[in-house]
Amino acid sequence: MNNKHLLERRSMKLIFLEHAVVQSKLKKYDNFLSDTNNHKKNLKELNIMIKDLKKEIKKLDNFEIEITEKNDLCRYTCNFSLFITNLILKIIKILNDNNNEKFQEIVFPEGDTIKQNLFPKIEIESNNFNRIHIGDIPIILRGIGVGKKIYKTMIKKLKFISSNHDDRTIDAEMIWDSIRKDKNIYTFICNKKIISFSDKYDVEKILSTLKNYFKYELKNNPDQIIMDDDFIKKYNINKL
Repeated sequence: MNNKHLLERRSMKLIFLEHAVVQSKLKKYDNFLSDTNNHKKNLKELNIMIKDLKKEIKKLDNFEIEITEKNDLCRYTCNFSLFITNLILKIIKILNDNNNEKFQEIVFPEGDTIKQNLFPKIEIESNNFNRIHIGDIPIILRGIGVGKKIYKTMIKKLKFISSNHDDRTIDAEMIWDSIRKDKNIYTFICNKKIISFSDKYDVEKILSTLKNYFKYELKNNPDQIIMDDDFIKKYNINKL
């Protein structure tokens, strides 16, 4: 048997092993909501699943991102681990099977519907300095750093992302504020505009992109451009 076949067999064994481990971990939820008339017990069990889901997602440093549509407006979705994906699908199935308003209110307390999904969706305007948009993150996935992890993953993948205050929600403002304080990311701001770069991106490319991004501001209000402190310290460049 050659090395290629040996590696393929090992890879298949690892896949089967991962599936077996995931199925074993998911077994604890098999009898959840078995008594359809016991709403108090069922609500408690659904909350346990949600708590476990948040705990698993919180462990992740970043997400696997898959592109689903590539053009001027690129669309991406988060690829979670097999266990997290199956847990999300179990929660969705419970909601669909029971059609119970109290269950729906736990997962989507703002009146969201299951159609909004528990898999965050991301849009990137690739012809507009990678301007980022994230679909609404359900309340049960908030407060565990999902938004920041998505932004950091996209910065690592694309080298930079940007935004304009006109289309930023309060949640997005909080994410950008957290990104701005990250020492491994260079963030530059002027009035309503904000752009963040990976610290691994070539400095000349950063400067070139900044000059294009802040073209209007450089002509009219160059002193209003706020440079990143860590960028200044590393490259001794304090203005464009």
